[in-house]
Amino acid sequence: MKELSDVILDRIDAICDEADLLFEDEKSEEAIAKYNEALTLLPEPIEEYEPSAWLISSIGDVYFFDEEYEKALAQFEHAMGCIDSEDNPYLLLRAGQCHFELGQMQDAEDTMHEAYLIEGEEIFEEEDPKYWEFLKSKITIVD
Repeated sequence: MKELSDVILDRIDAICDEADLLFEDEKSEEAIAKYNEALTLLPEPIEEYEPSAWLISSIGDVYFFDEEYEKALAQFEHAMGCIDSEDNPYLLLRAGQCHFELGQMQDAEDTMHEAYLIEGEEIFEEEDPKYWEFLKSKITIVD
């Protein structure tokens, strides 16, 4: 993993704080613009730098909560291609939820199952119960 200077990391954090506030205020386009601004601070290829996955997944979250599932899925899949993120249970869960909402049920089952195998039932605790109910109907849960 390539390292960034503390100055760059501090700037990214500050921009993301602004983006998070915009997202909380339901200003999606402005939030996405801020997350993209933070991404421009990463050298190419951005995927080799640790902040890339959480910046890209933050954009995915904005799209997810705006119910733009195709755009969200593209972001989560991109984030999974970043350094140390291939088996990130949060990214797998969100990708699975996007597949679910897009009617891609086999992909939804596969990715949510991967998230479950890594993190357990806890990964579903803060989520709409429909996702856990769906997965439970598809797999054998071992106590």
